Amino acid sequence: MMLSGVRRMVLPRWVMAMAMAVALLCWGVGVALAAEKQLVLGAGPSMEVSRFFFQNLGKLPVAQGYAFDVEERSIKHAGGIEASGKFLFGRTGRPLKAEEKALNKQEIILALVPIEFVVGEKTGVHSMTLKQLLDVFAQRITNWKELGGADQKIVIVGREPMEAGWTILKEAYPEIAQVNFHQVLQRDHQVVNFMDSPAGAYAIAFGFRGNFVNKKLLDVKGFQVGSNCGLVYDTKNADHPLVKAAIEYARSDDWRKLAQQKGFLPPSRPR
Repeated sequence: MMLSGVRRMVLPRWVMAMAMAVALLCWGVGVALAAEKQLVLGAGPSMEVSRFFFQNLGKLPVAQGYAFDVEERSIKHAGGIEASGKFLFGRTGRPLKAEEKALNKQEIILALVPIEFVVGEKTGVHSMTLKQLLDVFAQRITNWKELGGADQKIVIVGREPMEAGWTILKEAYPEIAQVNFHQVLQRDHQVVNFMDSPAGAYAIAFGFRGNFVNKKLLDVKGFQVGSNCGLVYDTKNADHPLVKAAIEYARSDDWRKLAQQKGFLPPSRPR
């Protein structure tokens, strides 16, 4: 029952509309703050493993409120180091060198990312032994017919001298270091595009896992080489809760199990 003399206050519509707009704005700001975006840039070889890592790290309570954007494009290993000065993390394509750590950088190794070989659609070859692979790159075998394939010259696609994958292959198998590539390409996507073109029909190329999705991967028996890839962070951020969480999770049995199920290998120990 309404008391006599008390009148119900009715606010003007414009006041109610303004109040609603302010409420929505505050809600929007809260959502934005709750989903702080972390851009993760750097080397191409670590893109797939980094994306998988943050997909799983993001499920942990400590990572709630963060949105991770692991860009597919590569800005190289050096670009990842530089990016860690602007963002919490950058991506690496190999372990940090002493001079890179001297820039107040530290690394989080996520996995050993395998190097894979891919062949053109018309080669007629699906597998070979490690010795045959080395003979191809040393150009002791020059025709696919010698491997049971098409009677066509083998086109060897390579990379620039300092590219991470090629550097690792040369260190693992010095006998192929002097190979004369028939085609030298600078970027991962250029290799993929070349292998998709008519010029790549009888070619062989290499790259890190994830580069050759839906391509004709070569089964090389006895070959298991890759690079310790992961993340780099600036030491000024060493006490950030997210950095600490990433370090701890990367060392966990849960992450190692998931990484191996995805096809990555346990990190190799420093020589």
